[in-house]
Amino acid sequence: MENPTTKLSPTYAFIDGQNLHKSIEEQGWKLGHKKFRIYLKDKLKVQKAFYFVGYMRENVRLYRNLEKSGYTLIYKKILRINPEKTKGNVDAELILNSMIHYHNFGEAVIVAGDGDHYCLIEYLNKTNKLKSVIIVGYMRENTGLYKKLEESDCTLIYKKIVRISPSKTKGNVDAELILNAMIHYHNFGQAVIVAGDGDYYCLIEYLNKTNKLKSIVIPNKQKYSSLLKKFGNKRLFVSDERKKLEYLPQKNRAAEVQDKTYT
Repeated sequence: MENPTTKLSPTYAFIDGQNLHKSIEEQGWKLGHKKFRIYLKDKLKVQKAFYFVGYMRENVRLYRNLEKSGYTLIYKKILRINPEKTKGNVDAELILNSMIHYHNFGEAVIVAGDGDHYCLIEYLNKTNKLKSVIIVGYMRENTGLYKKLEESDCTLIYKKIVRISPSKTKGNVDAELILNAMIHYHNFGQAVIVAGDGDYYCLIEYLNKTNKLKSIVIPNKQKYSSLLKKFGNKRLFVSDERKKLEYLPQKNRAAEVQDKTYT
């Protein structure tokens, strides 16, 4: 069923730049960002494309080129993860639910020591709403604690724990992407999510239930979260469009077969 607001409201794209870049790189080719922006416009009628990326000073030139290609950049600082650190992040679920209920509360208390929630805390503070939802990563040994929290009228939303490889750089932008998607929720008719990461499942499911999910553009058809398979024909794959979207160095462009749809 088509969203009745689609004809009147614009379509926004929310792009996980890290997920997009790494997924394409793993396939052995380089994405032409300008071509991809035109692809989003022509294929999915995207009027505004938010590109989320971890900020690194040495990549300033790349950021400028992305802006010139028509993307609106949202930055996140890069952090170094300690070796053998356990990951049970629930920032996606926390931020989504905070913004779903945003108009239902006067002030909010965020109980978390994770810097991933900074963007939400900053937004709540700017809008004078920072003052109750407690969200924790599920660990079996903490069952007793969870029961006590529930008895105290706290709402718990669980997420499975996974192990992070040693010395991995952390620059995930899922928190910023979900927050901004919900901030702009009433400004768009439909949304395009560019990512293959299961961390976005809660956002994608919510958009789908509210008839605002136009498409999920997944970078790698051979490697993406199984959680996204349920969305069937709303999935599109960047890897299927390599011939049209691949970046080619200047010296090789003479041999490129031009396709006027995306160039």
